[in-house]
Amino acid sequence: MEDVEDDTEIVVDSFSLAWLSHSLRTDFGVELDLRDVRAQDFSSINRIAEYVNALTGRNTANSGDSR
Repeated sequence: MEDVEDDTEIVVDSFSLAWLSHSLRTDFGVELDLRDVRAQDFSSINRIAEYVNALTGRNTANSGDSR
């Protein structure tokens, strides 16, 4: 498996979005309102993190690489 940078553009289809929604709910207790989701919110790992952090009120600016 090749490494993916946090800002690499990714494509999320409806199946991927359903899986992501389920994973965020079961693993982190984060509920996505799929009616309000915009494709650009999920176009990279960074953007997904920003979206989830906005939902949870977390701020990860300048937190560094967590890998």
